[in-house]
Amino acid sequence: VLGVFGVLGVFGGGVRVEAENEDKLTEAIERLICLSKSELRSIGEKGFKYASENLNYERLAKTFLDAVKLTRID
Repeated sequence: VLGVFGVLGVFGGGVRVEAENEDKLTEAIERLICLSKSELRSIGEKGFKYASENLNYERLAKTFLDAVKLTRID
């Protein structure tokens, strides 16, 4: 499972870095530093779009209820 940050990376709205890996974090920061302002703006806009469409209480509630329905035994 990718999780939120993995999904953002897949959609071009962020950078995915392995947890607790300082070397990978350093590499990611170095890559971001080299990007142009327009590239950084594009990443930010994609991340904002994804978050505003997918990371809200309505969407979270629907995802939770769908999971409960799948696991319910009748």
